[in-house]
Amino acid sequence: MKIDTDVKQMTNVQLRQEVMRLRGAFRKELTGTGNRRCWITLLQALPEGLTIKPLDLPRETFLANCRRYHDRNR
Repeated sequence: MKIDTDVKQMTNVQLRQEVMRLRGAFRKELTGTGNRRCWITLLQALPEGLTIKPLDLPRETFLANCRRYHDRNR
């Protein structure tokens, strides 16, 4: 499946529902867990997110990715 082709087929109501679902996932992660540094759960809110498994990376690779993210966004 091409990424986001499903969005092109959605009605306005479905699009609003999807926005609310994604906002809910973001809010749950940012406020519910208190973890504002590692957004793995947010990746899983995306349709392709279930296939993204950052914790399957070797620990050093995972941490290096986090460091690059941090440095890029300082």
